[in-house]
Amino acid sequence: MASGKETVESILKSLPDDATLEDILYEIYVQQNIKIGLDAIRKGDLISEDDAAERLKRWSR
Repeated sequence: MASGKETVESILKSLPDDATLEDILYEIYVQQNIKIGLDAIRKGDLISEDDAAERLKRWSR
């Protein structure tokens, strides 16, 4: 597993040279949230599709 510094270095290498600080921060944010989601899947921290639909109904009230 890559360290935080290694992950940021990889992100920086993948972005164009004219990337803004906002672009860099956004990409770090996205990558971190993907990691959180994948870790949750590995741990089995999931909800069913029906539960998700019910939560969305309650949130949209």
